[in-house]
Amino acid sequence: TILIVLLEPFYLGLSRAIHNDVLLSSFIFLSFLYGFEALGDEKISGKSVRINLFLSGVFMGLSMLTKSAGLFLVPFLFFVPFYFYISEKKKLSGLLLKLAIIFSASILTFVIVWPAMWVQPINSLQMHFIDGIKGIGLEEGHGHIWFGKVTQDPGVLFYPVVLIARYSPVLIALFVLGFGYFIKNWKDIDKTGKNLVSLCIIFIASYLLLMTFASKKLDRYSLPIVYPMALVGTYYLRDIFKKKTIAVVSLFLIIFRVILLYGLHPNYLAYYSPLVGGVEQGRYLIEPKWLIGYDKVAEYFNEKQKEEDSRIKVAIADFDYLKPFADFEVLNIRHKVEREKADYFILPIYRKDRNEFYKGAHDLQKSNDEITVAGVEYYEIHKPKRD
Repeated sequence: TILIVLLEPFYLGLSRAIHNDVLLSSFIFLSFLYGFEALGDEKISGKSVRINLFLSGVFMGLSMLTKSAGLFLVPFLFFVPFYFYISEKKKLSGLLLKLAIIFSASILTFVIVWPAMWVQPINSLQMHFIDGIKGIGLEEGHGHIWFGKVTQDPGVLFYPVVLIARYSPVLIALFVLGFGYFIKNWKDIDKTGKNLVSLCIIFIASYLLLMTFASKKLDRYSLPIVYPMALVGTYYLRDIFKKKTIAVVSLFLIIFRVILLYGLHPNYLAYYSPLVGGVEQGRYLIEPKWLIGYDKVAEYFNEKQKEEDSRIKVAIADFDYLKPFADFEVLNIRHKVEREKADYFILPIYRKDRNEFYKGAHDLQKSNDEITVAGVEYYEIHKPKRD
C-alpha cells in the first residue's frame, strides 16, 4: 500500500509542495487505522487497545490542526462503532467508551499542540473551523479550466474525472481489481478483511461526497482517499496472485515508475494519466493549479541573459516564485504597466483565452523556441513587436 502511494506522481509532487494536503491525508488515514484496530478489538481494555485508542485520537487531533477538512473524522469515526455494533453484534456501550477516549485524546492534542488555544480558544476555533469551512464549502467556487472551458464550478463529475486524470492507471486498476474481488468473494472473506475493506470503501465514498458538495473544488482535495484506495487495491493481491508473480510485477512497476518520475523531475505535478492523453491533453480537462516548469523558464532565460549586455525583462504569471532563481528581470504579466516593459512574454499553452488577449493587446510574435516539461511543450515564448 505504501509503495503504491509513494510512487504516485501526483502524491509525490504534493509532498514536495509547501502545502499540507499530504500531511492531512497521512494523519487522517493513521487515525482511521488505529481507530479501526482499537474499535474492532474484542477487548474493552488492555495495553494495546489503549495505545491504539490514544494514537487514533492524537492523529485525529493533528489532522484537524492541519486543515479544517480533518473534521471529516468526527462523523466518520462516530459511525464506526455503530458499524461494528450492527455487523459484529459488539456491545455498543463499550464501543462508545472507546470512541470517547479517541475524541478526548484528539481534543487534548488539538489544545496542547496549538498554543493559540491557550489564550484565545474561541477566536482560534472560529478562525480555523468556521472561517475555513465557509471558505471551502459555502463561498463562491474556484476558477477552473474544465474540458477547455473556464468555470467556477465543474460540478459533480469533477472528482471522478480527477481520479482518472491525476492518478495513475496502476492505482485505478488495483482498486477496481480489489473491489471486484471483495464483492465476488464476499461470503468467503475473513472477518477482519471484510470490515477493513468495507470501511475503506465507505470512507472513500463519503469523503468524495462531502468534497463534491463543497463549492470550492481542487484536485488536491482528493488526496485523503489515496491511502484507502491503495489499501483496497493491495489487500487481496496475495489471494489473487502467487507471491512470485507479485514480486516480478512489483519490480517492473518500480523500474517503470522510476523512469517516469525521472522524466518528470522535479515537475511531478505535471503528471496526467495516459488514460486522458497524458500531459499534452490532460491539462485541458483539468487545469494544473501549480507552478510547473518554472525551473525550465529560469534555466532558459538565465542562459539567454549571458548573451545580452542589458537585463532581459520577462513577463510571466506568478512572477514572485520565479524571481529568486532569475538572473533576469521578472515582471508581473497581469500588471499592464509592467508587462508593457517586457522583452518576452511567457504564456502557458493551456490558457488559450488569456493568451489571445495578450497576443492581441501587445501584438506578440511567437518565438521558435519553447519551454518543455517531460518532452511536451508547456510554455510559448513571445516577443512584442516594437518600432
